[in-house]
Amino acid sequence: MKYEAKIMIREKRHNQVPGDFLSRRLAQRADRGEDLSGLDLRGATLTRVDFRGALLRETNMCHADLRGARFEGADLRGAHLWNADLTDARFDGADLTGADLDYAKLDGAVFLGARLARADLPDRCVTRFDIRRSVRFGESIPQRNQSQRPRNKHHYA
Repeated sequence: MKYEAKIMIREKRHNQVPGDFLSRRLAQRADRGEDLSGLDLRGATLTRVDFRGALLRETNMCHADLRGARFEGADLRGAHLWNADLTDARFDGADLTGADLDYAKLDGAVFLGARLARADLPDRCVTRFDIRRSVRFGESIPQRNQSQRPRNKHHYA
């Protein structure tokens, strides 16, 4: 099943598979409890996809559009979310241990009860206080000025 998903992602990059089809297929697989760990979802458009409780260990979602996605209770240990758009995403109770969230857009994201040990968090985009407040009290991370966001990072380009 992992092989099939990788083929779908590769085809999507060449504009052969519509983003909504990919989103539905991944959501269906997550609902069935399939292991989605290690997938290469770089640059995929996955807005409002429901990944609640999904296994997404070490999944590469760099540059992905994950606005409004639901990751409650998901296992995202070691996931690569560098420079992903996570605006209004929910990570309540998710395990993000060792995940790379550097340069991710976290405006409005909520991390209530999420595990963030050894996670690489944004330095200039969001304050550590905003993350801690979200983890403890479930508050949304405030909107930031776009000019504060860096353009790229070389190790995942």
